[in-house]
Amino acid sequence: MTNGEDYIDATFNSIVGSVLKKEREKQNISLEDLAKKIHYKVKRQTLFYYETGRSKVKVSTFIDICNALHLNPDEIFEEINMKYFKSSNLNVKKGNEVKWKTKN
Repeated sequence: MTNGEDYIDATFNSIVGSVLKKEREKQNISLEDLAKKIHYKVKRQTLFYYETGRSKVKVSTFIDICNALHLNPDEIFEEINMKYFKSSNLNVKKGNEVKWKTKN
């Protein structure tokens, strides 16, 4: 049961996790510190599962993680779009971008 929350699409789940891990490590932030930054909305182990693609990421949690890492969710998906779709020869039409509400 998902209690009405949306999850990142399974196709992108592991890709999103690997991009978030790369950004977290670039900033020298541990999983425990990231869990603290998002006020333990999820535990360190769950963040690890997100990064390894073992758990689905809720959209709201994804946005919280992006905010904690000072990342723009649209830019994360743009990076995924560039890497994943470019390498798989898929075309994504412009104008279908998801707009996220992030804290400044």
